[in-house]
Amino acid sequence: MRYLTSIETADLAKRGCDKTERNARRFLAGAVAGVALMAGANWASAAGAVSTPDSYFPIGVWSQPLNTFDKWQSRGINTVINYEPYGGQDSIDAWSNAANAHSFYQVRTPRPNPADDLKETRLLAWMHSDEPDIHKTSPTVLTNEYNAWKAIDPAKPVLVNFSGGELLNHTTSKIFIRSQAGAGRTGSTTARPSPIARRKEWQSKAIPISPAASRSGRSSRPAPRSSRGFPTAAA
Repeated sequence: MRYLTSIETADLAKRGCDKTERNARRFLAGAVAGVALMAGANWASAAGAVSTPDSYFPIGVWSQPLNTFDKWQSRGINTVINYEPYGGQDSIDAWSNAANAHSFYQVRTPRPNPADDLKETRLLAWMHSDEPDIHKTSPTVLTNEYNAWKAIDPAKPVLVNFSGGELLNHTTSKIFIRSQAGAGRTGSTTARPSPIARRKEWQSKAIPISPAASRSGRSSRPAPRSSRGFPTAAA
């Protein structure tokens, strides 16, 4: 989960998106996600994968450890989203069993062997890893996961959660395009060096300091630099 930085908030304000409008957008996004999840659950139910009552409306909480389930149940939560290992303390089996014991529906990553989830009667959907856009996950990885999971359970919906900040700033698609381009060039998703890193590399190669230069009468001192760090012509 990612929250807006002060710079992003200022940028949104410049575009006329004040706090009230942002809250409205978040509410709308949550409502749309809820409707989509219900639609997916009903579709899966029709296929016999998950059965939900007609009155079911998902009221979920994100990435909570199993030792908080009593608290969330008392607050009216009926769905837990994103398996939380709690620093490796809780296995996915323990987390899922606790969710079932509390009559929670689940949306989470599959078990290490996704076929082990076929016995789950309250698992509404599988979900990719959180925010693949800012974690530089290649779209190919998501595609391969999706195809592998659907081969095991074609009726199970599959969700993906993107970074809200990147979506609002229209950068999610650019991140994926760069990631895919990097994979095509080098076989990996390593990001290109930033402009600052490239400038530092250029600067390190652009300062000739050698005994030969000194003996030839040229100064061995580094070239003068501007206030922004670029070499300038000698006076």
